[in-house]
Amino acid sequence: MRRNVERSTCQCCCCSFIMVYRYRKLVQLGLLGVGGLSVTYNSDELENAAIGAVRFGRAALTVTKIVADYRQSLYSGAVTPESSNYADVKSQTHLRSAKELLELCCVNGGAFVKVGQHLGSLEYLLPTEYVSTMKVLHSSAPQSSLKDIYQVIQEELKCEPQELFIEFDPEPLGAASLAQVHRARLKDGREVAVKVQHPTVKAHSRIDMKGMELLVGTVSLIFPEFNFEWLVEEMKKNLPKELDFASEARNAEKVAAQFSHFPWLKIPAVDWNLTTDRVLVMEFCQGGQVNDRTYMLKHNINTKEVSEKLGHLYSEMIFVNGYVHCDPHPGNVLVQKVDNEAQIILLDHGLYTNLTNDFRLKYSNLWMSILNADLDSIQKYGNQLGVGELYGLFACMVTGRSWNSISQGIDKTKRTSHEQDEIKSDVAKYLPEISSVLNRVPRQMLLIFKTNDLLRGIEFSLNTQESMKSFLTMWRCCVRCVFSHQKTLCNSAMCSFKVSLSESWANLKISLYTFYLVCLHSGLSGDVLVKVCLFCHREGSHLLCVSGLCQYDKSYSSRGQELNFTSEAHNSEKAAAQYVHLPWLKIPAIDWNLTTDRVLVMEFCQGGQVNDRTYMLKHNINTKEVSEKLGHLYSEMIFVNGYVHCDPHPGNILV
Repeated sequence: MRRNVERSTCQCCCCSFIMVYRYRKLVQLGLLGVGGLSVTYNSDELENAAIGAVRFGRAALTVTKIVADYRQSLYSGAVTPESSNYADVKSQTHLRSAKELLELCCVNGGAFVKVGQHLGSLEYLLPTEYVSTMKVLHSSAPQSSLKDIYQVIQEELKCEPQELFIEFDPEPLGAASLAQVHRARLKDGREVAVKVQHPTVKAHSRIDMKGMELLVGTVSLIFPEFNFEWLVEEMKKNLPKELDFASEARNAEKVAAQFSHFPWLKIPAVDWNLTTDRVLVMEFCQGGQVNDRTYMLKHNINTKEVSEKLGHLYSEMIFVNGYVHCDPHPGNVLVQKVDNEAQIILLDHGLYTNLTNDFRLKYSNLWMSILNADLDSIQKYGNQLGVGELYGLFACMVTGRSWNSISQGIDKTKRTSHEQDEIKSDVAKYLPEISSVLNRVPRQMLLIFKTNDLLRGIEFSLNTQESMKSFLTMWRCCVRCVFSHQKTLCNSAMCSFKVSLSESWANLKISLYTFYLVCLHSGLSGDVLVKVCLFCHREGSHLLCVSGLCQYDKSYSSRGQELNFTSEAHNSEKAAAQYVHLPWLKIPAIDWNLTTDRVLVMEFCQGGQVNDRTYMLKHNINTKEVSEKLGHLYSEMIFVNGYVHCDPHPGNILV
């Protein structure tokens, strides 16, 4: 056996050498790597080392062929970026290379499949040819034989599988890069899912990672503009965690505790008596994959509800808890109908990332800037996250949207097929810059990129992209993160109160914007009202509104109204009449003799902005009283009159 393995090693390496003599540097480094990897092991591990060397030789041959193809097709001078057929030649080269890489992943298995799956999830970061080719690994990873699976169970649990299970389905429910899952029934009658590690994965993982590190480093030397060392760094850090099923079980219990307030989230319970580093036994849960629209239609499950719940879950994970499940591909997220609502079942808890408070704060501020279409702040927080002058590209990578859409506001612009095509074209065009961003950002960001792309893929499958409710949920989670941080900086009760007031103000604006969108998209009129009890109000300082009010009626658009100052004046007078019973509310009087569609003359009113605490302290104005009156006013506007001032930023409200 050992002799055959060593002969195969020589054949692989010699084949590489003969094929690409002109790339001596790559082959020399490859041969040096094989030798270095071999001496790493003692005599008892020689067979594993020899097998690992074969795997490395296979990888070296594949990388050599890919390098040679790119050199010959794109860098030999036969075509240039200005050539009419350059795009076609480049696409064909990408596709050939992706197929070579896919074959390598399937043959070598284990860590190579894991890398391939990672590449297949980076839809907005890599050329389409690579992503579409490698995606098949999410659903068709290599399987181990039942005999090998039984052997691992026997080694780990110290007894024969027949002693533990009265039923054990020989066909796996699913096979992944590191393990496969079988449905079984314990002797006490419980139905369980048994996750068993592929027998050779752990033994080969160390040499596979060393091999990948060497090969990626070599490719970076030949093509310095394409630096994928970040991928190897992440695999070296995360693979040992994913190979420890006891750690995965702890992750599952931790996230179940964190989200116990979500009744619609199901985390399968772990059977600790039958769980080890290589075997994980957990509660069996039925359901359809989260991207299976046929299943959802059959079981009357609302796809929009599923998408919004998944968005809510991940917004809390990323922006609030900083503890993120980083492998939400469709096979790891199931849905079923329970008590007339959609339940989400989250599987495979092997890969989590812990986000530092500093990173969460910067990332939350970045997203708030994106949702506000605040380009200066996008640049500011992009710089804080390390991307420098590439902040625009970084924002596009984070959102999966074009810079034009980000500039206009991604919550206001629909994703079109033209934009999709533009993004895919730009990925190929800016691959060196994308590679640079991936090497600059904090390591935590890399798994967030992967997670974002997988979630976007699910939204695309469900046709629920850019759900406004998901945006608003994310916005609220960002607000929680930012203001929670501000509270930690407070050293007095007054400071904490002021921060809480600002947080309430931010959430009020989100609520008003939510109401605006509901009315705008449903054509709600002022006759459709919800009656609620109102807050009691007290006499005291005046609250001044100095901007026109918007009525939500489908007969006209709010944007057209904003451009008509006569309409604004009518809005002001209508609001003044509606709230004459609120003695503390002041609406400036209009001078109709000097007002037209383009000029508005009104009474001048003095006051400080509603968020100016210094002004209120100086003039002995109670901030709590102001907040209560503002809440009272907008409660009447929304729930009683159905006629709502929809631009309550601080400059439009004085006290």
